Amino acid sequence: LLYDRFVYRSVTVNYTVPVYKDTIMLDTLSGVMTLPMHFDAGIRLVQEGRFFAGVNYSYSKWSEYNWLGETEPSAVDYHKLSFGGEYIPKNEDDDNLFRMIRYRAGFYTGQYYQQFNGVSLKETGLTLGAGFPFLYRTSYNTKVLSEISLSLDFGVRGTTDNNLIKESYFKGTVGFSLTDLWFVKRKFD
Repeated sequence: LLYDRFVYRSVTVNYTVPVYKDTIMLDTLSGVMTLPMHFDAGIRLVQEGRFFAGVNYSYSKWSEYNWLGETEPSAVDYHKLSFGGEYIPKNEDDDNLFRMIRYRAGFYTGQYYQQFNGVSLKETGLTLGAGFPFLYRTSYNTKVLSEISLSLDFGVRGTTDNNLIKESYFKGTVGFSLTDLWFVKRKFD
């Protein structure tokens, strides 16, 4: 099965020449795809309930990417070095939720997994975030802490060398960490 999208262009007036736009599905191929090996290593220093700081290194061997015997000429090995930390003004034993906000910041830099015109793309960014806890007590008077996380990512990828494009991006993220006591054997119903 072969599905193509195309439009008709006019050679004269009848619009009779199809111009293929792309292949949507080709269902006759079989073979092997090689995805890159990915490696992460990091270290984290923690003072429980107050702060943590960490560094992480990521590496992917995209130069070995292969799809049905074809390699991708723009693929290069991916490297990324990240630094980050989190600070909590007061520990979780305090019931003041505003003093339990988790402030987060990070920085990353590295080489993107694609190159264009023989130029590898560099990527650098800054992340800022906060975790806003909400606390409630269960029916057996146990404190449970859940969190809503907000983060902002400001980054730059690419270069204007060799007539390439430099991309600046902004990304926002919202996350939920919901904690509850699910498997507690009750003494009374």
